[in-house]
Amino acid sequence: MGIFQKISAIIAIMAVFAFTACKKDQNCSLHPEAFRFSIIDLETGNDLLASGAYSKDNIGIHYFYNNQKQELIVNKEPNPDTIFIEMTSAQLPMVSLTGRSEIFYLVLNSRETDTLTVIMGNEKRNGCNFHPYSVVKHNGKNLTVAEGKAFILKK
Repeated sequence: MGIFQKISAIIAIMAVFAFTACKKDQNCSLHPEAFRFSIIDLETGNDLLASGAYSKDNIGIHYFYNNQKQELIVNKEPNPDTIFIEMTSAQLPMVSLTGRSEIFYLVLNSRETDTLTVIMGNEKRNGCNFHPYSVVKHNGKNLTVAEGKAFILKK
């Protein structure tokens, strides 16, 4: 067998493996949306971050895993579609999804910490695993889950 025929045979075998591998891998998984939230006054509806009642720099989220405190990254997220300041944590839904914790602690300042319960769901959409927010609670109260919208935390 000549060199050309050997190379052609190897390429054909590799193409068959690649084609069958691609056919088998039709399942995919989509990362959950980042946890987005705004903090507003329960009575007036005013944005407590914009008013300075809470400082964006003091906002933090942590959880405990194996009795160790784990800090999450929290950022201010610009969103021109809302009148409220939004804060985000891309890590929070992944921590919940992986089962490390469903209980989180929202640090507002050195004297005030709230609890968040976040449980992620799992459903199929167009052949992919999708992970929407299933249950979200702030200090024990259920929050409305609206896909693509920030959670409104009322203080």
